[in-house]
Amino acid sequence: MILYTATNKNTGRFYIGSAASVKHYIARRRYHLTLKNSTWEFHKDLQSNPEDWVWETSEITDRSEEEAILALYVGSKFCYNKSSKADGSGFGGRPKGYQHKVSTREKQSDSQAKNWETNDTRRAVVSAKMKETNSKKEECPNCGKLMNAGNLARHIRAMTCQK
Repeated sequence: MILYTATNKNTGRFYIGSAASVKHYIARRRYHLTLKNSTWEFHKDLQSNPEDWVWETSEITDRSEEEAILALYVGSKFCYNKSSKADGSGFGGRPKGYQHKVSTREKQSDSQAKNWETNDTRRAVVSAKMKETNSKKEECPNCGKLMNAGNLARHIRAMTCQK
């Protein structure tokens, strides 16, 4: 696991986070930098002046190490983190793996189905867009066969052209 710290060089304030791998760390960093309309102070400060930030990483074995560090700093005036939990659930989110009750899931499903069934305008618009998309044919550059964009991409990837 990767433990990362983003520190504002001007103010000394910092955010502590973790990611499962380097790939996930890069994705998390991009997320922090590009999240639109965030109400979190960390995101606002980071996005206002990304050049003022230093990112540091280190290897950890599990999230308990991150939680130990967060326990030391959460609540201080320099720490952006609001929770000492490393799963992000400490600020109103649900714990990882949470599932709604069956009755709640049924209500959500019924609500979605009802909206779809009663909204004939939406159904007509979606149907028209699908027909429009599927009616656009493109020629395969290898064999000249005409097909829609999705099938063409699959056709070229699969190398099924008959030259």
